[in-house]
Amino acid sequence: MGLVHKSASTLQYLDIGVTDPSTFLYDAKNDVVVYPKLQHLHMSHCVGNDQNTRLVPSDVVSFPVLRSLKISQSYKYFNEVLFRGNNATLEYLEFTLCMNSQQERNIGHVFENVHTALHHVILLNDDFYNDNPRVTSHDELSRLLNNLVSNAKRFVITSSRWLNYVIVAAQQGHGFQNIRVLETKFEKMSMLNVLNILKALPAVTRLRSGISGMDPSMVHITADELPDHIVSTYGNMGSNLQVWEMTFFNYRFEDETIDYILLLALVCPSLHRVELIPKAVPGYHKKITEALESGPYNKYASQLSRVSDIIYE
Repeated sequence: MGLVHKSASTLQYLDIGVTDPSTFLYDAKNDVVVYPKLQHLHMSHCVGNDQNTRLVPSDVVSFPVLRSLKISQSYKYFNEVLFRGNNATLEYLEFTLCMNSQQERNIGHVFENVHTALHHVILLNDDFYNDNPRVTSHDELSRLLNNLVSNAKRFVITSSRWLNYVIVAAQQGHGFQNIRVLETKFEKMSMLNVLNILKALPAVTRLRSGISGMDPSMVHITADELPDHIVSTYGNMGSNLQVWEMTFFNYRFEDETIDYILLLALVCPSLHRVELIPKAVPGYHKKITEALESGPYNKYASQLSRVSDIIYE
């Protein structure tokens, strides 16, 4: 760590693992260390106890030109020291949001200010340490998250829990309307979840999501009723979705997946590309043709005639 401190005035890129978060910010003489040229910082193995972390004085800006910040574990500092003074420079942020009691008290300080240059945010979730985060105020969390991603164009999120907060916040008018690319990295995503995301975030043009079965709340809707129900509920949501990357985990490509594709194409007229990941999914052209020739999708055949041509493997 001494070498890092000695080079602080010239460092531009730093990938570092620290056992005590304070040692990164203070030198051996207990003087605050400033990194005036550091643009890219990746902090890993930051396992120190929050109670041992010292506050950097509020008038000290340790990272004034930081452009990229990756934090592999939960935020360990009592205030916004890593985010202070770089509101106009920070462009990329990847961090773990573990809402333990300490971070719950500190998060307001961390994201109080809007970062105007931030365009790519990856929000991780530390499920290993905390399966049931306690949040004092959902409205407050939504406001703070919106401050974080207010100008973000690309948003990657790894927990359905946090995605639900974003959806609710967007539905309540708390922002998130600049997001163009949304990527979810968890397996279970029902069709209803996908539609609610697109309704809440109409500016999204590219969505990457896993799939699972239909939402339990829709079990009372028969297969014949499904297209009409989706059109009546989501047909006027104004989605600008153009590309949907549909990822398969342990889920098989079945007739229900054809429903997914047809329904999304039905309520998203701008959709012109569906990417199936992984590839090698046999028989979908025939299934789509059969679905449009008879059954509940036949009345929408003209609107859905493009579907076979927009699927890519």
